[in-house]
Amino acid sequence: MEERREPGETEHMEQSDQAANAGETADRDHAGATPPAGWIDVLAGVLFTPRRTFERLAPRPPLGLGVLVVLVALVVGNLVQSRGAAESLSSDLGIDLAGPQSLMMPMLLFTLVVGLLAWFGMVGVIHLAAGVLGGVGGGRAMAALSGLAHLPLALLAPVNLLANAGVPGMGLATLGIGIWSLYLYYRVIRAVHGLSRGRALSALLTPLGMFLVFFVAMLILFGSVFMEALDQIGDLPLP
Repeated sequence: MEERREPGETEHMEQSDQAANAGETADRDHAGATPPAGWIDVLAGVLFTPRRTFERLAPRPPLGLGVLVVLVALVVGNLVQSRGAAESLSSDLGIDLAGPQSLMMPMLLFTLVVGLLAWFGMVGVIHLAAGVLGGVGGGRAMAALSGLAHLPLALLAPVNLLANAGVPGMGLATLGIGIWSLYLYYRVIRAVHGLSRGRALSALLTPLGMFLVFFVAMLILFGSVFMEALDQIGDLPLP
């Protein structure tokens, strides 16, 4: 005989079945979810599998880690450059730097702040250019992943040390690191904004184009001022 159930009992059992199914689905999703990668895995992925790493990090960008990478690269690079400049002045010109050593920390902080502001400005220009070209990414993701793309520039410190020691071929190594970092920035633009190859490359080159325009404008300005000064000097009466 078919068992008859009351309407309220039937609704209650259906709700229980739905809750059980939802719980099983959540358990399966939790079991199959990829655990968040540690910072070592993130940095290794940036260096060796940048496309997959940036696409995976774009929805949840690690802003703190990105800014930390930029700060470490700036600090290490400034320390190495300061040491190389001090050794060059001491050996070539015989200048004793015992006195100005107290200025080393303020100069380091100044160059660190200037470098960080310049990096933020460059990333901001790239982000705006990508938005004009049809990008849909957010500023937080762009800043975080751009900081991670700055990682190869931290390798410039040991390269500069080897160059100061007279090791040949360091110029090519510096060029290779620069191209590597540009490629990572290109992958960041594509992962964050979803642009095509041509538009992503255009957004990447926008800061360079702006710098060239500014540089040419300054040359024209100073050239006109210099020529005017020469004309005024030529009009002066000679003794």
